[in-house]
Amino acid sequence: MQNEQLLKCKNAIIKKFKLHKFDHISYERFLEIYQSSKGILAKYSIELKEREFAEQILELTNSSYKAMKFVNQAPRILRQYEIDIEQIQAMRQKVIRSKRLHREDMMSIVEIKAIFDSEEYYLPLKESDYYKEILDILELNQKHIKKDSKSKTRILTNEGISEEEVLSFRREVLRKENLHIKDSLTYAMCREIFDRNYIVLSETEFMLRILDVSFKSYNEARYNPEKTVWILSNESLSDETIEEVKKKIIVTEGLHKQDLIDYNKFREIFDKYYTPLSEVEFAKRMLDITEIALRTIKSNGQKAVILKNLKVTEKSILEFRKKVIEQNNLYIGQRISYKELKKIYDENYFPLSEAEFAEKILDITQKNYQQLKYIKDRTAIILKNEIILNEEVKQIQGEIKQNYRVGEKIDINIFNEIYTRYPIRLSKKDYAEQILHISRMQFKDMKSKKTKITLEIGEEEFTNNLFETLHKDGYYIGYKVELEEFEKLYKKFENKVTKRKFAQILGIEYSLLVKGLKVPILNRRIKKAKINFKESVKGKEVSFHTLEEMKGFCEENKISFEEFAKYILSIYFIDTGKLKKLIEEKQGLWYGER
Repeated sequence: MQNEQLLKCKNAIIKKFKLHKFDHISYERFLEIYQSSKGILAKYSIELKEREFAEQILELTNSSYKAMKFVNQAPRILRQYEIDIEQIQAMRQKVIRSKRLHREDMMSIVEIKAIFDSEEYYLPLKESDYYKEILDILELNQKHIKKDSKSKTRILTNEGISEEEVLSFRREVLRKENLHIKDSLTYAMCREIFDRNYIVLSETEFMLRILDVSFKSYNEARYNPEKTVWILSNESLSDETIEEVKKKIIVTEGLHKQDLIDYNKFREIFDKYYTPLSEVEFAKRMLDITEIALRTIKSNGQKAVILKNLKVTEKSILEFRKKVIEQNNLYIGQRISYKELKKIYDENYFPLSEAEFAEKILDITQKNYQQLKYIKDRTAIILKNEIILNEEVKQIQGEIKQNYRVGEKIDINIFNEIYTRYPIRLSKKDYAEQILHISRMQFKDMKSKKTKITLEIGEEEFTNNLFETLHKDGYYIGYKVELEEFEKLYKKFENKVTKRKFAQILGIEYSLLVKGLKVPILNRRIKKAKINFKESVKGKEVSFHTLEEMKGFCEENKISFEEFAKYILSIYFIDTGKLKKLIEEKQGLWYGER
């Protein structure tokens, strides 16, 4: 602990009096330091006699101390004093950066000595060691400049800088100074850039490695003020970098294919998104503007078409189309005006031109787009090529069925709630028909007469499963049930459908059951077909029907010919094939009583 305190005290005294290794010291100077160090010694609770101070602080031997005191010699101090290499390196970098020194700079002894004597750059190194460690000056060169104060020597000949540091600094300088490939500069302009942007590289290295000027051109320009040099002749950008910057410009500036811009706008973009590309190369590679077009807009104020060659992938178009449809609640067959098209286009950015947006995103042909744009009050149908997949229909129906029951009565308000909650690319009337199985007429009545419609979504699937279950339990079409048996059947399905709806699906007259009558089970599909057939022959005592007409009716009402024969024509005891043959022979069949 005592040694540690002593070392701290020693360092404090060395620093206060700016002592160096191997300094000569007179007895007079020694006494001055010794007397002035009393406060520092007291601070560290150390008491040293004069001889002990000489030995423990200044590293003087007993004989050196006596020679200094009694023979008036000036011995060297701090012969064994050690300085950390990290401390030396830190001071070296401090001197280089703060004095803005460069490799191969020339300095005189006066300039060098000023650094050594400066309080800011003090280190207790021997003077010759300081020059060597801090400024890379060999002792031979030191002797030379000490003899001739007007002569100079090169400094920092061993200062290293990595290629990575050089490249990083180069990028920084190019951006800061807004330099571009094959810019033409005089030597004075290059020198100003060198002076403004400090790096330890020599001027020659700066010109060659940072500004990419050839050595021959640099040498010629130094002695000819009128001569200019091309910079960055070997600078290049990778295709990946070009595409990255181009994408950033397009998206950030909201540019589209075929947009028109003037020179002022071009220059604004050119300055805002720095690259080392020349103005001509930037125009060509970033915005698809030819050199001729650039010269034209620069000289006469016209506008140039940009991004003519921009390629947009089909995948990104499809993804964006989906996003536009969803965010703007667009539906198949919707009519829009040009004002509405423009609003959608402006609020949903994508780099397509307006005409391409109309065609690829909204399915408006180029002819219709031109008419929409230039003919007053014109509208166009959109999403004509959009397809609703069966999987989508089933998915959305499944989501609806989780919150709304088959057989539930819904009005227009509930319909609107469903339409908003579970959107798909359909108009309300198409949604009603394709998703909820509500006919156009029923939907019209819902809106105008405020009627309620039974929700039949998914009923076909429910019905098929229902009849399969009934068949397994021994029930069949035509089987007659009473109310008690009906109630027993209903118990299995009461959580999925209302009682009246269940009766409806089974084709049972619920009111007859309640009266205590036995009523036959008929598939609701067959019952509907029976009603439809009776409607078609309403007012006729008898009617004649060809086989083709009967087949068409079966197809339209989704029943088999066998079901038609049994449950509508009431023909039970004849094979279906024989019946068809018989009807063909008679060229038709009479229905009713003649």
